[in-house]
Amino acid sequence: ACIYRSPSLNKIDFIDNLEDFLNNYSKFQSHIICGDINLNIKIEDIICIKYLNVLSSYGFKSCINSTTRSFGNSNTCIDHIFIKNKQAFNHICGYIYQCAITDHYSTIAVLSTPRNNNNINTVNNNTDNHNYNITNIDNLNNILKNINWTEVLKSTDVNVAIDLFTTIIENSIKKSQETKIKKIPKNKKRLKNWITLGIINSMRHRDRLYAKLKNQPFNIKLQEIYKKYRNLLNVTIKIAKDVYFYKQIFNAKGNNKKIWEFLNEALDNKSNKTNFIPTILNRQNQIVTDNISIANEFNSFFVSIGTNISNKLKSHLNTRKLTFLNDIPVNDKSIFLNPSYFN
Repeated sequence: ACIYRSPSLNKIDFIDNLEDFLNNYSKFQSHIICGDINLNIKIEDIICIKYLNVLSSYGFKSCINSTTRSFGNSNTCIDHIFIKNKQAFNHICGYIYQCAITDHYSTIAVLSTPRNNNNINTVNNNTDNHNYNITNIDNLNNILKNINWTEVLKSTDVNVAIDLFTTIIENSIKKSQETKIKKIPKNKKRLKNWITLGIINSMRHRDRLYAKLKNQPFNIKLQEIYKKYRNLLNVTIKIAKDVYFYKQIFNAKGNNKKIWEFLNEALDNKSNKTNFIPTILNRQNQIVTDNISIANEFNSFFVSIGTNISNKLKSHLNTRKLTFLNDIPVNDKSIFLNPSYFN
């Protein structure tokens, strides 16, 4: 939430309205509030203490606690960033960039959470490696030091200046990134898209039961427990697969290509087709390698195939008819009777 409190607005009314706002959104576990509040939290003023207590009671922590506006002999902290997230408290840093664009300094909050290795469960099962990009801070610093900011600083349009600044920062980050490859352990690889973390845990429990059963092959009770658990897990996996493909096909309605992709995946049909034809033999039994010549040969074949087949059929039928008549045996001793009539 971005907030601006005009200096002319009553401070008590603002704090009361802020408390009502936070109460309405208290169900959210993560929240960031920032803006020009015009309340100097550097001094122990009763109003500022109440303001900080309200935010603290709803789980907010201040990231900016130093001077954000310096004018003459006045040094105040009136531009604030508060964050509400228990997991992020130890990984967030606030920065103040002292620049002369306005009489307010720029405030920055950087959240750098440690990378969670559990995310590799979502990696495609066709690869044993997980590629990810990290930003080399030293390279980024060197790139930023050598950038000419004249175009940004001389811009008279704040929107154009912001766009230029953002583009430069984004391009610099991309240039300083390095690709890392992490090998995925077998127990972290995701088998299929419909195999959830719960199913993986159940499969491991099934395997533990089977290992225990191998050590106790005559334990009838353990055999029954294992078989029931295995059969229930098989049914669960089948249902999960059916539900997954039903949702995918339903969401892809109207896109026949996507539907066929999911159908082939469900049927485990692996396509071996290739779109590249390196060489063919033309009608003169000559090897053709040029792409245009190959296309022309195909066109000529399919354009004339109907006529060629028709001519071959006619020729075949006529030949068969003449051959059949010539093969009829002639009997010189044959007699023919004509019908007789009474006069």
